[in-house]
Amino acid sequence: MSDAAEAAGWSIWSALFFILWWALQYRRMVNEERILRATFPEYEDYARHVPMVIPTLTPYRPGTAATPTLPAE
Repeated sequence: MSDAAEAAGWSIWSALFFILWWALQYRRMVNEERILRATFPEYEDYARHVPMVIPTLTPYRPGTAATPTLPAE
């Protein structure tokens, strides 16, 4: 292991623990979204506009297009 990793307190065990933790959290997020989609029909529109993991600074506005569309010619 590199000196930088040792100085930061990282070990192979902490890296493996983080990967396991992230995998379990991701599985929880997927399961939660499945339940929300089944329970709330309007959640589909919300999920199209809001990222699952990393939020954006733009607020969610119901009924707006998920991606900008070009005007018809």
